[in-house]
Amino acid sequence: MWQWDPYDALEDALVMQMRADEYLDILQDSCERYGRDNPFFFVELGRNQCLLGRYQEATATCNRVLRILEQDSLARAQETLRSLRWLGMAQWLAGDTDAALKSFRRGNVTEDNWDKIEMGRRLISLLKYLGRFDEVEGLVESLHEDGMMTAWVRHD
Repeated sequence: MWQWDPYDALEDALVMQMRADEYLDILQDSCERYGRDNPFFFVELGRNQCLLGRYQEATATCNRVLRILEQDSLARAQETLRSLRWLGMAQWLAGDTDAALKSFRRGNVTEDNWDKIEMGRRLISLLKYLGRFDEVEGLVESLHEDGMMTAWVRHD
């Protein structure tokens, strides 16, 4: 049964007014209250920290999500993958490309086709950025063999 959540209304108001610091405070409060039972709040906090340019904070938050999920006997695959995507982006934007590659590769071993494509796209982009085109070719061939080859994986 759906219940009205005052956090939703406050979040919408703060986002519409572009009051980022207050919005992050709300997310942080949600994490403290509900994050242990539902790591989604930490995933959202990490994503928004990354979007706001707070890469070190985003890295710490995403790593915390992964630690929570590792202890969870009912591992939430979707939240793990979202955390790895945002962790990798935060690490890349912070200049730690080796850590970003590790995060993207860790998330690329999923069975879900959509998630594999999403992680593959990020991994290919980072490998291109680093000029490691031989590895791009190997990844493209792997995606082709898995039947997931699409136009976005081509490079010049």
